[in-house]
Amino acid sequence: MLIVCCAIDYGNYLSHSCSMDWLLSCRSVGTSDRISAMLARLHSVVLIGIEAVHCEIEVDVPKKGFKGPTIVGLPDMAVKESIHRIKTALNNCGYPYPRSSSVINLAPADLKKEGPSFDLPIALGLIFGDAQAESTRLGEYLTLGELALDGRIRPIKGALSAALLAKERKFKGIIVPVENSREAAVVEGVEVIPVASLTEAVGFLTGEMEIEPTDVDANALLADRSKYDVDFGDVRGQEHVKRALTVASAGSHNILMLGASASIRLSALFSASYDRTSHATCFCAMTGQGFGDRVLHWTRPR
Repeated sequence: MLIVCCAIDYGNYLSHSCSMDWLLSCRSVGTSDRISAMLARLHSVVLIGIEAVHCEIEVDVPKKGFKGPTIVGLPDMAVKESIHRIKTALNNCGYPYPRSSSVINLAPADLKKEGPSFDLPIALGLIFGDAQAESTRLGEYLTLGELALDGRIRPIKGALSAALLAKERKFKGIIVPVENSREAAVVEGVEVIPVASLTEAVGFLTGEMEIEPTDVDANALLADRSKYDVDFGDVRGQEHVKRALTVASAGSHNILMLGASASIRLSALFSASYDRTSHATCFCAMTGQGFGDRVLHWTRPR
């Protein structure tokens, strides 16, 4: 308990001239008089090339203050501007926007945060930090997604990289836009929860809505990616080139081919594997080619 009194009374107390009446005359300040706040903590990723790095998103929503939200943790302009999308999406989905000086921290603070994939976790942090909903699942899932003004969730880049990180860090699953769900579901041992809107994400985290995880047969996709219309065996001549490619393949060496003959697809030398295909898919996803019906990419992006 905090004791508040005037300076004269405090001086009398120090001179030992006061009694218990002095304590009774002072006003006690309880917790209701302080600026109370709630803290929501979610998990997302920062993309460095095709590698995903764990990012912890902390949203502190005090009950008082009029300054407005502040995003810290080295955000770029796209992340700073996201607060306007998030505010409109929250209002359009029926969630009151917290009218207080909220602080949104993106950790680690020494890594630059880029892109719109932080929209969804920040919006969820404001909802749960403002005590508009309660959840015990926030720490179990990585969350990514770009918000539209009406609350829809748009696809993002790096879903496969995020799923690989979720498996490595032993998260239960990952919440991603519907368009990215099959791409992320290639990773085994990770629940991929597809969400189409902000309300669906809130419903899943609160337990009010059960969403079936996306399931993909990775072995069938790998077998399909190993089939080509043309084959290395169809090449006639070029024996020295074939020999060089065979040696390079046997020793896992790099090789640079120039000229028209360099456009051959080498399916006989390199069979599709999970590691190679996942890396190629990560590259394609970063260039915006990771969406659509083609979940896995065996050839490099053009």
